[in-house]
Amino acid sequence: MTDEIQNAGMQKLQSVNLEMIKLFAEICRKHKLQYFALGGTLLGAVRHQGFIPWDDDVDMGMPRTDYEKFLKIAGTELTGRYRLRTIETDDEYRTYFCKIEDTSVTLVREFYAKNSVVKKNIYAWIDIMPIDGMPTEAHVFRKHHEKMLKARKMISFSLMDKCMGTGKTRSKKQMMIIKTGLKTGLYKAVDTIKAFRRFDNLCKKYSYESSALVGNTYGIYKEKEFVPKRVFGKGCMLPFEDTEICCPADYDTYLKHVYGNYMILPPEQERTGHEIEFGN
Repeated sequence: MTDEIQNAGMQKLQSVNLEMIKLFAEICRKHKLQYFALGGTLLGAVRHQGFIPWDDDVDMGMPRTDYEKFLKIAGTELTGRYRLRTIETDDEYRTYFCKIEDTSVTLVREFYAKNSVVKKNIYAWIDIMPIDGMPTEAHVFRKHHEKMLKARKMISFSLMDKCMGTGKTRSKKQMMIIKTGLKTGLYKAVDTIKAFRRFDNLCKKYSYESSALVGNTYGIYKEKEFVPKRVFGKGCMLPFEDTEICCPADYDTYLKHVYGNYMILPPEQERTGHEIEFGN
């Protein structure tokens, strides 16, 4: 795939995802629900006033109470080509947090399943994640976070017979574990739904409202995801492409905590995103 084709595909997908961002933000405004841009979406808003040019992922977070309210109303608010996917609404869905999908846009992605790489059609999506509390005492935080990480690993282990990301997005160690798990069949001993419920119970142990430390419990940056609640505050609006999105009030502290000196661009060879292929 040439750079020109890849860039055109990235711009098209970013445009699709931007419409879902606007829809999500409007639902939150209508129902007075709090949300915040997280991770790369927040970084894009601050550093690029929109998407990171080589990234199409969208990560939005909501305090747990607002997140659960959103789950209840989204079914009626999302109509036409848009839909909500959760582990409750779809037996084939195997992600802890929810997604908004645009069913008019199909993507082709490579996955590793049953010792072979397969191509699978999926819909364009944005991620919506709950933000939960965590204990502030260092030793209690460490112990609770370790339990959460183990619970996450059990979820992943239980799904080894399902389509998982290929080696393009996973380390050699992760791929070795996946291949070994598939070969031995040990993953069958773990009940996926029970694994999800255990993780969910751990996430909800410390409420957002009563905690001084909060964050995205399923985030890829692990302990770096958690910051003082005052960092989120009531949020602030920042430009994002041709609209505005709600971001943590002290976004500078959040971004430094996660990325360090976030205004420095990565080396050019690292400015790569997903290989984008649209389906029929």
